[in-house]
Amino acid sequence: MSGGECVRPGSCYPCPEMVEVRCDCGSTVISVPCGREKSTKPPRCKELCRKPPSCHHSSQEKHRCHFGPCPPCKQPCVRPLAGCVHLCPAPCHDQVSPVLCHARGPFSCGRSCGRTLACGNHTCSLDCHRVTALPNSDKTKAGPECEQCEEGCSKPRPAGCTHPCALPCHRGNCPPCGLMVRQRCHCKISSLYIECVTFTSADEQGKQLLSSCQNQCPKQLGCGHRCKLSCHPGECDQSCGQRVKLRCPCKRIKKAELEAFEKRQKGRRKKNRKVTEVETEEGVWHRYKLRLMMPICGILLAVAAFYLLQLTNQETDGQNLGQ
Repeated sequence: MSGGECVRPGSCYPCPEMVEVRCDCGSTVISVPCGREKSTKPPRCKELCRKPPSCHHSSQEKHRCHFGPCPPCKQPCVRPLAGCVHLCPAPCHDQVSPVLCHARGPFSCGRSCGRTLACGNHTCSLDCHRVTALPNSDKTKAGPECEQCEEGCSKPRPAGCTHPCALPCHRGNCPPCGLMVRQRCHCKISSLYIECVTFTSADEQGKQLLSSCQNQCPKQLGCGHRCKLSCHPGECDQSCGQRVKLRCPCKRIKKAELEAFEKRQKGRRKKNRKVTEVETEEGVWHRYKLRLMMPICGILLAVAAFYLLQLTNQETDGQNLGQ
């Protein structure tokens, strides 16, 4: 360094310092790198304008902080009229347009534009300006010279949805929320990820079903056994249907063994009953077998004798014819 100037060859590095850019009243401040403060647009301040009124009113209409002169006052004049006791009802007319008579024509009144922006929710806040409108177009809608809405969507969200709308300020309804919601199941063991719109649009029964991990409930019943139901809300059903082993007072036979023994005994009784029925049927056959066989045998003998007699007669007739 020599005399406060850099003697290093080549260009210097950018300044690492940050510079503050303030609004007109100085309440809103943003920090930008040194050298960019001239090309940076001043921040939009949400505070009210603190400039004194330029008319006879003690206070001006409420409007936000801005650069340049305030918009013309639109409050009623309320000055006493000459020759009577009434007050002037006309809007404030202290300010006079600076436009010369011979140069009259469209000029900016200094008020805000007020045209409806494309979002349909906000209006242009620029000072009165010329707007290139298409033929037969609505004069209340913003034109290409108006500002663009940079606000986020401020419409109310559906019940249960805590996520902001993904779109900027827009017309119509917001799109369904597609973000995933982390939800604990009823048994508090598993974490479920459910689509926000699916969970918020479901009824109470549907929400209970979506919040179930479908695994067996890990809770223990009053009897000591584990709940057999799937993951569910509320208290478990205490009616346990699981089988247990019990012993008789002498502790020799378990209840399960006793039931098996009784089943075997029932099976034996049924088998004995079938054997008895078979024996009974066989006894009836043996009893009437002889009585049935004797007539049948007699009939068969008679048929055989008749057949032999016929053969004998035929042979005799043949011999007689031969002689």
